[in-house]
Amino acid sequence: MTTVAADRPVALAVRGLRKSYGASVAVDGVSFEVRRGETFGLLGPNGAGKTTTILLLVGALRGDAGSIEIDGATDPTRPEVRRRIGVAPQSIALYDPLTAEENLAFFGRIHGLAGAALADRVAYGLGFAGLADRARERVGTFSGGMKRRLNVACALLHDRRCSSSTSRRSASTPSRGTTCSRASRASATPAARCSTRRT
Repeated sequence: MTTVAADRPVALAVRGLRKSYGASVAVDGVSFEVRRGETFGLLGPNGAGKTTTILLLVGALRGDAGSIEIDGATDPTRPEVRRRIGVAPQSIALYDPLTAEENLAFFGRIHGLAGAALADRVAYGLGFAGLADRARERVGTFSGGMKRRLNVACALLHDRRCSSSTSRRSASTPSRGTTCSRASRASATPAARCSTRRT
């Protein structure tokens, strides 16, 4: 277990987060903080509200109540706040006909990188994913683990303040960066409460 100094700045602050779909409460009063450099994960059974919580954190959904602050900025549905976030979705978000290098460059350009800054971050992403020697090979030829590592590298490419992943952690996933966990309630029913654990 790694510990993060309490005096480190808070990267992510969630307070009283709530989201319902009609009469069904998906997230009920979730609150936690994640400091810079900390790894954090949401744990719980299917239907506990983990994915809905992540979608709220990255601005893909708007909550019914509560607040989310990322590096001091509120409301992740705003584009200027979403640019501070990196997301590695459960489904691989890569283009098989492109090479590893081309995929990284494509996502880097989406985030406004260009020139030397883009080249530097592409090199970082390839090193992070352990794919520097496969940079010019098409992603369609990669194994599942290689694709997963590259997918995470794309999420970290723009030097984000907070990164989130909706996938299960696997042995092939690099264990760096800030993911978004502490004992939190993420569901209306006790049996489906989402517990969280620091690693």
